[in-house]
Formats: sequence, C-alpha cells, structure tokens
Amino acid sequence: MDNYPRLALDFDGDGTAKLNADVHCEDFCGSSSAWFGVSQLERFSEELAAYPLPPNGIAPMQGGFWSKARGGELDQLRVSFKVYPIGLRGAVGYVVTLRTPLNDGDTSKVSSLVEVELRTSYEELSEFSKGLKRLARGEVLEAILRGVTI
Repeated sequence: MDNYPRLALDFDGDGTAKLNADVHCEDFCGSSSAWFGVSQLERFSEELAAYPLPPNGIAPMQGGFWSKARGGELDQLRVSFKVYPIGLRGAVGYVVTLRTPLNDGDTSKVSSLVEVELRTSYEELSEFSKGLKRLARGEVLEAILRGVTI
C-alpha cells in the first residue's frame, strides 16, 4: 500500500477554505479538516519548494480551533503538516498529524488522533509544492505527497 497524505479543499469564497486531509501509512489511516486562508496555503507551498530545506525544516502548517483568550494559540490542533531534511543524502521527512474535534461540553477531552512520519525526496516534495499551489488556486481537486523508499 502507498504511504501518503492527500489534501483537498472546499472553498468558502471569502479567501478561506476548509482543508480536508487524509493520511495513509501501512495499516494506519486518518482524516480531519481545518480552515485555512488560501494565501496561507500558497505561502506554505512556496516554502516547500526551498532547496535545500533549512536544517530545522520549515514552520509547520497547522490549523484547528484557535484560542480567543490566548490569541494566536491553538486550543485544538486538527491538522498539522511539518517538513524537514533528513541527513545529507537528499531525504526529506514529514509528519502529518490529524485529530478529530472535541465536542463542546464534552468534559472527557477525548478525540481520535493519528500521527505518521514518512520519508520522501526533494523531487516528490517539489511536485507536491506545485500541486498544493494549484489546489489553492482551484486548478486541481487534490494534492498528494508520495513517499519514497530510501
């Protein structure tokens, strides 16, 4: 089975879109969604095109429910996508974190969570960067980052 995240968008028409994310890794899979600014997705796609990536990777793309009391902090992370270089041989790692929302009034604080770490190449990352930009512009229906065996 292929290991990959798949991203799709539902546009709102006001410069935002609901990012629907699925990830598949061997016997594990998960899905979640979060709202993002379309310009934020385009900026992230441009950062993914960097070669080489900064040693600590690029700032993760994260979305979910934001705190009103602690402005700028996530209360509930729903979607996270982090990319970073691995070693000196041109490998790239990425971590996809997906979580279901907590229900209002649910005191158990229980949600479902899937987090996978995969490897890819700069070539595949470049293709994903282009695909994510085209997705943000409404030119394609999905963007997929294929993993590679290194």
